[in-house]
Amino acid sequence: MIDYKFTLNLKSLTMRKITTNLFLLFVIVQVRSQENNIFTKTVQIEEFIPFVVNNFPKEIDVEKYRNITFLIPITNLGATDETSVILNQAFRLLSRRLNEEDMITLVVYSAINGEVLKSTSVKELKKILYALDNVNTSISELFEDGVQLGYDIADTNFDEDAVNTVVMIRSSAKVNGNSFTHQNVKPKKKKNNIVLLTLLGLAPEIISILKD
Repeated sequence: MIDYKFTLNLKSLTMRKITTNLFLLFVIVQVRSQENNIFTKTVQIEEFIPFVVNNFPKEIDVEKYRNITFLIPITNLGATDETSVILNQAFRLLSRRLNEEDMITLVVYSAINGEVLKSTSVKELKKILYALDNVNTSISELFEDGVQLGYDIADTNFDEDAVNTVVMIRSSAKVNGNSFTHQNVKPKKKKNNIVLLTLLGLAPEIISILKD
C-alpha cells in the first residue's frame, strides 16, 4: 500500500529543490551577464597619458555612455610629485575627450584605501582635480583593501545601459604605509563574504597583484 504522506513530502522536497536550483541558475546568469559587461584594464602610471589617448577617443555621438572606476595607487602623492602631475594632466585630457554623460569614480589603494570621488561627470574637472590633490581629506571612510573596494563600487554602480570599465593604475614606487593619516576616521574591516573579482574579468596580472 502506498504511503501518500511520504509521497506528498517527497513531492514537496522535489519542488523545493527545483525552486532552489532555478534561483541559483538565475543568480549565475545575472553574475555572468555582469561579467560580460564590466571590463578591466591596467596601465603603469608612467603610461597613463598615452593610455587615455589610445583607449578613450573623442566621441560626439555615442549609443552608450561610459561608467569608469579608476583605481589609483597612493604612495607619496604630493603637489610636486611626478605622479601627481601625470594624474592631473591625464584627467584633464580625459575631461576634454569624453562627454558630459560619461561618469567616473576615483578609488585609491596601497598606502591609503578609500573612495575619494563618487560617481561624477567627467566634465566636472575642478571637482576631479580637487579630489586628486586632496586625497587625504576627500576620504570619508578608510578601508583595508582599496582594490576590493574599487570592484565593490564598480559592481554597485554597474549600469547595463553604459560601457562599464575598471581601470587599475599601477605604480612601481615603494609604499610608505605611514605617509598618510586620516583624523576621526577608523578603517572599515573586511566583510567575511567572498568577493567574486574573477567574475569581473580580471586580467592575470591583476590577480597576481591581489595575491601579494
